Amino acid sequence: MQTEINQIKSLIDQSKVILITTRSQASYDEIATGLAWLGWLRAKGKQVEFIVEHSQLELFHWLPLAQDIQSAGQYEHKHFILRIKTDNFELGEIRYDVSEKYLDIMLGAKSGTITPKDISPLKADFPFDLVITLGASDRNALGTLATEYGEQLQKVPIINIDRRADNNNFGQINLVNITATSLAEICYQLFQPDIDAQLAHYLLTSMIAATRSFQSPQVSPDTLRLASELMIKGAKRDEIVLNLYRNKNLATLKVWGQILSRLKQEDGVVYSFISRDEIAKATLDWWGLCQELILTSPQAKVAVLLYQQEFEQTTVHAVARENFDLTILLSRYQPKGTRRQVEFSTKQALPIIEKEVVATLTEKMKTIQQ
Repeated sequence: MQTEINQIKSLIDQSKVILITTRSQASYDEIATGLAWLGWLRAKGKQVEFIVEHSQLELFHWLPLAQDIQSAGQYEHKHFILRIKTDNFELGEIRYDVSEKYLDIMLGAKSGTITPKDISPLKADFPFDLVITLGASDRNALGTLATEYGEQLQKVPIINIDRRADNNNFGQINLVNITATSLAEICYQLFQPDIDAQLAHYLLTSMIAATRSFQSPQVSPDTLRLASELMIKGAKRDEIVLNLYRNKNLATLKVWGQILSRLKQEDGVVYSFISRDEIAKATLDWWGLCQELILTSPQAKVAVLLYQQEFEQTTVHAVARENFDLTILLSRYQPKGTRRQVEFSTKQALPIIEKEVVATLTEKMKTIQQ
């Protein structure tokens, strides 16, 4: 591991514009560790952006610098180039005028003519010379970034940091430790000796979230010693626990109660549903709730939550234990996400898709286990 750490530090020293990203719909483990990277690299004077595909970034806004996380979808539409073909004219002048709602760019031709066919919008170049991925098993797990910038990602060095056994070592440098309880444990040594109170706060957030407040069976004496050291350095455990587990308003607690009251289990699949009218003003962490159902149901192999947005519009969220691949189990629905965590939407009424998804999962899991 020390060899990889030295290689990573050398690569960072050589890089000018760095991208931090995570698997699609990342958890606190990836997001908090990503913020630690963001703060650490900025302190070194690096130009760095933290871009992720996530539908609920507001969940993390209590963390410092979280407002600097960019949505992959927004980034995709944030940078454009206007390419103008000059074969048919000689450029004379360029002027522009900015109003409240418009930007007018005026081109003058010394000779020849300019036509609309000569002007085309292009996506901006990929400006990064180094990519750091957190918790992604492969490039496809990055979501929109992989879809829109797949070719560029193959040309840029990638530092791949993960703790899951299904990681396929897709980076030029792979820092993968399947015995670690959190990404913070893997990255801690990299940040030495620069860990201040804010960096410690991010790392402890990652650890508490990934271990469910140190209840994971993987937690070791070394894990607890590291947590203690981070608190000595200034991490605020009480604040982290409050924001992770004790900040749900009454509306959200009522929705949780409705979901739990409808909970069913069938051949290793636990599942429930909620409708848009029932959610009202509540904010739900779909992935967190699915993980909670997995952890509190010893027999559960997959947890499924169905969200009825309209009568014939349902979104399905699913989380699986490590030895199941949901992208294969639910392949007929072309889900987005990773092996253990996917979502998809369908124009089917909730009772129909609920029955169909549960049947699909139970049948395929029986085949796997035979």
